[in-house]
Amino acid sequence: LLARKEFKEAIVMHPLPRVDELAYEIDADPRSMYFKQAARGVPVRMALISLLLGARNVKAPEKANFIESKPHYPIYKRNAKTKCPNPICVSNQKTEIKYIDPEFRVVSLDPLILECIYCEHELHPQFIASLDQNESKTAYKIYHRANSRWIRKIKPDNLIVFASEEEAQNQGYKPDRDVAQKGENYE
Repeated sequence: LLARKEFKEAIVMHPLPRVDELAYEIDADPRSMYFKQAARGVPVRMALISLLLGARNVKAPEKANFIESKPHYPIYKRNAKTKCPNPICVSNQKTEIKYIDPEFRVVSLDPLILECIYCEHELHPQFIASLDQNESKTAYKIYHRANSRWIRKIKPDNLIVFASEEEAQNQGYKPDRDVAQKGENYE
């Protein structure tokens, strides 16, 4: 149907989860907007409910420049083991995990906060490493606490995050001196 000429500029929308209603091949089509639709729906509904309940009075600024108000960080999709903490996120659904990979937007580096691009839940990784380190030699694969000075030294493009020490070690990384010496009591 979408291959027909009259649908050349059509937009495919769906509230998700798809529950076998959409072919997975449509995910790669530039006309598919359902992941963007789902991601944008959450803040829009929150704002509308807040406005309707009178919880918030909203005054739109005359000139708003939202793009420059936040630093731009790259989308984080490096570590496939990093999962969204929201159990009902589309990226955690059994029917979807073989077709989509978890992706996060870095929203802050100090403290380190990632946000799921599908449901906007926050993720607070506990450990980090740098892609700059030589990946072929495990002696150089070192991980650090996310709240250490290393968060300011690692470029966002080279950032690797881990939810736990076990996850970092399972991927061949070794703890830095501070993590190894202070263990779980380090703050």
